[in-house]
Amino acid sequence: MNVIKKIRVCFLFIFVTALFAGCSKEDTAPREYTNAGENYALTLSGNWIQDTGASNEDMLVAYFDEEKNMSISIQRYDKEIAKDTMGLDTLERFQVYYQTNAFIAGLYAAAEVTQQDYTMVNMTAAVAEELVLSEEDTVIKAFCVVAESENAYYTCTITGEQSVYDKEIAVLKEALSNLSEK
Repeated sequence: MNVIKKIRVCFLFIFVTALFAGCSKEDTAPREYTNAGENYALTLSGNWIQDTGASNEDMLVAYFDEEKNMSISIQRYDKEIAKDTMGLDTLERFQVYYQTNAFIAGLYAAAEVTQQDYTMVNMTAAVAEELVLSEEDTVIKAFCVVAESENAYYTCTITGEQSVYDKEIAVLKEALSNLSEK
């Protein structure tokens, strides 16, 4: 009976080890994340968790891990609709709208904001800022971009707790700079 138990434990150990080895290879392979409306895509490592319940088809929301220690949120706004319904006909006006009306407006009001040099390969223009908010023992950071293509404006926000943000932000800035329209 002891021998059978040892064999079962050994097989279980081999199975679990193989399972984790397979998952780690799969999870880190680059994967294209697309918004529900399939207007644009972003390539990240495959371990990101996409929120498929985003509020509309022009949004893409993904989390770094189950605890949501870091997130990426991208929203696409058709230029014609933005101009006709909100009077937003320039990137500068759209940026002001984003800073005061978006879900991140509260962070803009409370955080230290620093302008960032940033370009996006497939966009005609982009304006970027880094926000830092310190509260008690926690520092929250955000990298916020408002970008313009020929047909749309994009708001892009990467947020996270400082320890995760600082480790991942360089790779994420690079990935975001290659956001592509479909």
